[in-house]
Amino acid sequence: MEVGKAITIIEAVIAGTADAFISEEAIHEALWMGITALKEKEENRWHSVAKEGNPPEGGYYMWSAEGGNVEKDFYWNGEWEHAKKYHYNVLAWKPVPKKYGAEE
Repeated sequence: MEVGKAITIIEAVIAGTADAFISEEAIHEALWMGITALKEKEENRWHSVAKEGNPPEGGYYMWSAEGGNVEKDFYWNGEWEHAKKYHYNVLAWKPVPKKYGAEE
């Protein structure tokens, strides 16, 4: 299902204007698309170090520091490799985005 169609169906359901021509299957598919999009948004958001702490150890993440620097870095043993080397104060982190794929 196309994203625009899914949005239209969900809006119609919320407004109470969904008619008999919208199948229950189409409504379920649109709702699952919405749920999936919200989960992806939550998984890929910036996490404030001050409010939420650092990420799980042993992985690559993106971080944002004072001064606007954004880097991909390895977090291990309570430290950021690159940020430590150059004395950046990391403010927030997020998972490294997935590589572009043809399915997108």
